[in-house]
Amino acid sequence: MSWVISFLFSALIIVTEPTVIAPILRNIPLKKDVSTVLKWEGILIDPIGALVAVLVFEFIVVGKGYEFTKEALTEFWKIVIIGTSIGFTFAYGLYYAIKRSLIPHYLLNVVTLAAVLFVFVLSDLFAHESGLLSVVVMGMVLGNKNVKELKDILYFKESISVLLISILFILLSANINIDDLFLLNRWETLTLFTIVVFVLRPLGVFISTHAIPVFLKDNEDEIHIIATITNDEKIVEGSTLMYVGKTIT
Repeated sequence: MSWVISFLFSALIIVTEPTVIAPILRNIPLKKDVSTVLKWEGILIDPIGALVAVLVFEFIVVGKGYEFTKEALTEFWKIVIIGTSIGFTFAYGLYYAIKRSLIPHYLLNVVTLAAVLFVFVLSDLFAHESGLLSVVVMGMVLGNKNVKELKDILYFKESISVLLISILFILLSANINIDDLFLLNRWETLTLFTIVVFVLRPLGVFISTHAIPVFLKDNEDEIHIIATITNDEKIVEGSTLMYVGKTIT
């Protein structure tokens, strides 16, 4: 594996994916502060991982030299600034609309879903791959606001998440070429998988958590198990990989 592909692969496996973390947290009795940290780590690392993967890919595509590096960094900061700005703006807009009862209660879920989709598409129009960052920022802002109607939105989110995630896994699997799977039938692939899952991930977890007080109390073993398991299923990683593949071809 060349260094270029190695850096791209490293960027792609950053994310831990909340779609894997959340079900595990529901079935393991962790303290609320520990569970909250793990949940938000899974949520926040998604756009960060996607942005890093896109940035690395841009460096690979544009080539070498100062001008190429400047172009890649400009694209990266464009994604960050536009994604964050649009996310904050529409989050506060939706917050005030809900708080002042401008949205009928029976339309609250529909309007919220429409707003999220609109923010994602609008942000992507201004800066490609910034949509995910926008909706994550939007969710963070709304999640920290004290609005009683948000509970209804959360219940709706749980229901629609199960449906959409199931569909996404099927669609991502459908894009896999059977011939490509046979390329993985090599001892190098198994070695790489073993090192990533059983060495790098636990090592990364230990380095990240050993100095944080909340992780030094109880449930340390469970936290390490959760972080290790989350290597397997990654929607954002798969989607980013599809983007990379389509751009190359």
